[in-house]
Amino acid sequence: MPLSAVYTVPHPPLLIPEVGRGEELLIRDTLLSMERVGQEIAEIKPSTIIVISPHAPYMNDRFVISADHSLYGDMRRFRAPLVSVRKNIDVSLASKIYTESLCKSIPVLLHEEDMFVDHGAIVPLYFIDKYFRDYNLVLISLSGLSTEAHFMFGQSIAKAASSFEGRVVLIASGDLSHRLTQDGPYGFTPEGPVFDRIITEYLRNGQVDEIRNIDPDLAEKAAECGLRSLIIMSGALSGQDFSSEFFSYEGPFGVGYAVCGFDLEDNLRFADLP
Repeated sequence: MPLSAVYTVPHPPLLIPEVGRGEELLIRDTLLSMERVGQEIAEIKPSTIIVISPHAPYMNDRFVISADHSLYGDMRRFRAPLVSVRKNIDVSLASKIYTESLCKSIPVLLHEEDMFVDHGAIVPLYFIDKYFRDYNLVLISLSGLSTEAHFMFGQSIAKAASSFEGRVVLIASGDLSHRLTQDGPYGFTPEGPVFDRIITEYLRNGQVDEIRNIDPDLAEKAAECGLRSLIIMSGALSGQDFSSEFFSYEGPFGVGYAVCGFDLEDNLRFADLP
């Protein structure tokens, strides 16, 4: 069946209380939005969740799709080793995505060895697991391939999901500009707020097809990490009927965090959750 829902989410480790130790309250809007994502996915009850992460194992010349039978990851890098996830991998859906991608001549690798689940995936999964755990995982990386290849890869994901019997949710993980403030991780550039304003406007208006037309020079100067995740997401949504709701945006630490949801099932309206 077609994708049930798609979400774009950020992945700051400090959103997890064991890492943030109170600092997560400084991005309360994002925190509440992530809780809502978890609650909505629990309502959908997907059999599989696909996570696109900028921090998954990366190859410049191809996408990497997890194909081992289970994956583990924890937040030891962020001084919270007890925060961990262990998920069974949906090898069947991973193989379908691989096949559909090859049909479009998109270079992909089925990674059959153990992959460590990175924080780009752990952060959203942490909030999903608070409300729902009975799902399999497919973890997908970005690549150094073209914008068009990322868009077509998203189309391949959607087509593979459409031939899958269970419900599937797609998570596009990625932060926006890292140059919003002088005291941010990369300092300030005027392009940072401009980039975030354009992206959030597209998300608010459901104009996902426009995301791939963003000036690459602007994106580079904004020091983003989520654009290619969003382009894959836009490919997955392209040509489909969906309703969208923009949950929140903020950037008090010099990094932009946006949360937005897209519903593709007529019978699954966004829940009226706090």
